[in-house]
Amino acid sequence: MPVVGKWCRPSGSLADPIADKALVLGVLACLVVVDGIPWWPLAILVVREVGVTVGRLAVASEVVIPASRGGKIKTTLQLVSLLMFLVPGAPAWFDAIAWWVLVAAAIVAVVTGIDYARTIAAAVKAHRRHTDARA
Repeated sequence: MPVVGKWCRPSGSLADPIADKALVLGVLACLVVVDGIPWWPLAILVVREVGVTVGRLAVASEVVIPASRGGKIKTTLQLVSLLMFLVPGAPAWFDAIAWWVLVAAAIVAVVTGIDYARTIAAAVKAHRRHTDARA
């Protein structure tokens, strides 16, 4: 396997984002269990992340699907929410804001998940057309 940089391999470009998602979702899962945050935003985020990751892997040999602006906004909202939830001794209103930021992240996750699904489906369709044209 060729080395991309001194410490970086091509598989790291896949493993790193998966590890990031696992860490963020793991923290959220802990907050659900320990602090009683409702579980449904976690479920939405897990389904979206698994779907997008599996979809990207399915077309990885034909096309690279980069992170969208919406995906970056979703990630930012998730991280801001988690950081807010983790502030010790925060007042109730602060936790309420953290909750609504998490809800916004879940909404953006649904919208961007649909967008990624369309992009992945288009990539698969284009690949099939290209393959059929070669045959």
